[in-house]
Amino acid sequence: MAANSISREISYKPLGFIFFLFGVGIMSTASRTPEIKQNLSLGNGTFGAFVSLGAIGAIVALLVMGEVVHRFGSQLVLYLSSSLLFASLILIPHIQRGIYWLIINIVLGFSASALNIAINAQALHLNELSGRNFLTNLHALWIVGA
Repeated sequence: MAANSISREISYKPLGFIFFLFGVGIMSTASRTPEIKQNLSLGNGTFGAFVSLGAIGAIVALLVMGEVVHRFGSQLVLYLSSSLLFASLILIPHIQRGIYWLIINIVLGFSASALNIAINAQALHLNELSGRNFLTNLHALWIVGA
């Protein structure tokens, strides 16, 4: 029994690190928003519309990712969505055209929602296995990262 609880504690730490990195990634471009807007040469209204349209990707992911996680597993979704998220974050400051930024922003919204669903599925599975509630600790790590 002790060995089993030790392995559960070990699996909590990498998941906590993923929550932390997710928070860091999500907030990484927030401070660069004025620079990004200037690079795109967009007015306030157009830039605001493009930012808002990024929610399209998030909504699509919220509608379909539950089934995808159920069918293929949260680990695969976690790997793919985190790779897509951080690739998008790397590209954002280097984009010079508004239409490309809009596309990347939609991809960013999709991958962020998909990653959110996948890591929370992992957290719920860990809660179920251990009989303990790790969700508050994991979400606190996300906030520390953000």
